[in-house]
Amino acid sequence: MLIHDAIMQLPRDPRLTLAFLHDFIRLASLAQPFLTFHQKPSTAPIVLPTAITSVLSGALECNAELVQTLWGVLKDEIWSLSGVVASDVEIKKYNEFALAQGTSYQHIFPPTRVCLDTSCVKSRKSHDRLTLSDPVTHKASLFTLRNGPLPIYTTSLYCRNCNTRYYHNYCVNKSESTRTYYGGLPDILQVAEHFFLESALMELLIAGQVFGWVSATNWARIYDYALAPRSPQVTNNAAAFATTRTEESCQLNWQSSLHLRADDVLNGFFLYSLLLDKAEHGWVLVLGHDKRDQAVRLRTALEERNQQLEGIGQENYTHACQLCCHVLEDSNHQLWKIQAAVCDGNNMGHPCCGVHDCKVPLQSRNDRFCPSHRLEREAKCALDDCEEPSEARFRTCANPDHRKLEGIYFNGKGKAVSQLQSRLKKAGLAVSPDSASLNTTTDEMVEGVIEGSEDCSGKSDAAGYTKRKMHLVGLSYRVQPFMAQRLSLLFT
Repeated sequence: MLIHDAIMQLPRDPRLTLAFLHDFIRLASLAQPFLTFHQKPSTAPIVLPTAITSVLSGALECNAELVQTLWGVLKDEIWSLSGVVASDVEIKKYNEFALAQGTSYQHIFPPTRVCLDTSCVKSRKSHDRLTLSDPVTHKASLFTLRNGPLPIYTTSLYCRNCNTRYYHNYCVNKSESTRTYYGGLPDILQVAEHFFLESALMELLIAGQVFGWVSATNWARIYDYALAPRSPQVTNNAAAFATTRTEESCQLNWQSSLHLRADDVLNGFFLYSLLLDKAEHGWVLVLGHDKRDQAVRLRTALEERNQQLEGIGQENYTHACQLCCHVLEDSNHQLWKIQAAVCDGNNMGHPCCGVHDCKVPLQSRNDRFCPSHRLEREAKCALDDCEEPSEARFRTCANPDHRKLEGIYFNGKGKAVSQLQSRLKKAGLAVSPDSASLNTTTDEMVEGVIEGSEDCSGKSDAAGYTKRKMHLVGLSYRVQPFMAQRLSLLFT
């Protein structure tokens, strides 16, 4: 529509300035997901629903009649807009009135209005007709890269014929209790029942884990400190910006938290990687729906992924070049190959059973042994080469030497004696080699370090001997093949 034609159809109203029309078009375009759900997606509704009319009239401070009039003139132009990037001010103004109406900016709906099962009578090739019913809407939190955490609403639909409920990322069959994802990689990822993460944010989190070795806990802290607040350079440095006035972010009383959790970062990483792998192969991810814990639900799929990567499953399994592989010929004209093994030296792997090469997973990260070896091994002495039973309230047997090693381990646990020795050495204080003997406590060791005159450049022999001989911590580690493959995908 030409500007002249639009102006001729508008009523004479002193409020209709160019800025007012700009705000109306921008705010009305934010309601398109809600309108698409209730109307045919190919055409704009003739009349706005009451909820959206209330939102726009409240945000623009005008009456409902003017909103309906402007919509009648500009609806086709607004409907043609796609991918509008809203500002923080627009999002806040829209949500101020939308949340009370049961909708929000970025209201999340299923990607289909009809049943996707071709054998179902409610399946259609066209989405112009809504064949799904029984909508269920609840509150949730969306964590974005550019706009921080947002309070949102999410709606699911149900097919009464085949008993399947459709969500934003997946559908759940009631009889089979399975969660089937639609395929491809969505723009918004549901990592928990009430928590969603943008795919763009997931790429940032993964890049931080790969290039900076940032943990899930630290990523959650970084997001809440630097990405969640508006103008973080001002809000986090009040003394430096004492003369700058910033709008304080109100603490919204929302059902789900607007703070990113470490569990959501980890669950998002694994779910995003699984969906990415399935999309690359043209497969569909299917998970169980009977368990509410997302980590437990993902475990089976991660184990299957690891098994697929074993041997020739890795993309670069057959790779060989002159940089990583060298062939030598000895005096007997026999060829020998030297090939580099590349690994991440900072990755300690994941907790596993203390029995060597045991592949049964632990029930808890704090367990020393898997359920198969727990009863047998926890009743024995903690030293590797001792088969005697441990005594009550101890992890070692009655052997005095073994009991002494256990005492050294727990007396020095968490006191970082080796770091203390290094700091004293840098400060110009000598470290005594006798300070870490087997019959010396940590407090006596510190006194010996201060009073001694000889230098010691390494860790104490007692600490090294105890670490080699005892498995009191009970956590052995293996490399995670899934994480290793995810890293290789990012570097290739």
